[in-house]
Amino acid sequence: MVVQDIQRQHTDVLDCFDWDSFQVTRQRNSQYQLDFVAFDDNSVGFELLQIENSVWWNNQEFIIKQLTDDWNGEVHEVTVTATHVFYQLNGRRQRQQKAGAVTLSLNDAMSFLLDGLNTGFDFQIHGTFANTELTDFGKCSVIDGISTLITDYNVYAVWPDERTIHFYDENSWKRNTQMAIRYQHNASEVSLAVDSSNIVNTVMVSGKQNDNGDSGSTPSFQPFIVQDDDSVKRWGQRDGDDISDERFTDADAMRTYALSKMQSEPPTTITVTMNNKDTPQLGEMWMLQVLPADYQTMVETVSVQEYPFSQKATSITLNNLTANFLEIQSANTHRLNDISNRIRNSVDYSGNVILPMITDQTSLQNLANMGGD
Repeated sequence: MVVQDIQRQHTDVLDCFDWDSFQVTRQRNSQYQLDFVAFDDNSVGFELLQIENSVWWNNQEFIIKQLTDDWNGEVHEVTVTATHVFYQLNGRRQRQQKAGAVTLSLNDAMSFLLDGLNTGFDFQIHGTFANTELTDFGKCSVIDGISTLITDYNVYAVWPDERTIHFYDENSWKRNTQMAIRYQHNASEVSLAVDSSNIVNTVMVSGKQNDNGDSGSTPSFQPFIVQDDDSVKRWGQRDGDDISDERFTDADAMRTYALSKMQSEPPTTITVTMNNKDTPQLGEMWMLQVLPADYQTMVETVSVQEYPFSQKATSITLNNLTANFLEIQSANTHRLNDISNRIRNSVDYSGNVILPMITDQTSLQNLANMGGD
């Protein structure tokens, strides 16, 4: 690991950090950062651990954003959080604007966003993206502009590599590994968290208004209700905010778009703690198996928290697709049916409960007393 001052005048190797503390966190479309603790050894490297200086690791540059100095007895240490240099683009702003509605390719939109800023960044596009209508695009930070492009062009993943920003569609990002994460084999813990707080399965939609001059404007199609029937059947009707989008002149296209934006099933967050040095990488597809729960599903790694210099376990977060929730629900239904069948088989035709597993007289007497007659 190498540290460098913001003016690029001083550079030194940093070897006074706590190896066990060194943590790398990567999350698709939102986070790429380092966290570690370093001890004061009177070295140039330690003195270079200052806000906005650079930390180089694994051929990537990170900028120190948070620094905590701590003196305890005779020990002086600092706790460092450094984010990838890509996030410096949050401090650069495209002050020009594409006024009104304009149709652009993703390449043209991104070129406009970086035009004239001399950021030192370039970009690459992987996969296929349709030309899209943008409205008043610009007058924003580069990071906010990229967030707009992610939404409007349905970009699946944006990931920085040094000073190149990579845009991926879903097929280009995901990679099938033919490997499995197995609870009690290479995973010591699997956590499945489900949250139904924000289910939406019914919305009102409207599209483009056509300007007819002096006679006013008319809608391309009348506003209408879009509903996910399967979700309504499972959870009841859950209304969401109206969706209005001037890009749409076709009702069927508007319906498809609205359905794609609904949170019609409870999101499932799957977190896994690995018990070996297997480290699934972002975008990799693994088969997750939790055999005690009869649960098996294909998952994508969307977040990784690892300790490259330590024996600490890697923690990963897996995707929360609707398919994952439905497979969990199917496994739960299977177990419930199994329990119901076992209970049913323990009752004879006269309705008496058969309990052959209980043989001691005290327990039998207690059960008799609880049952009254």
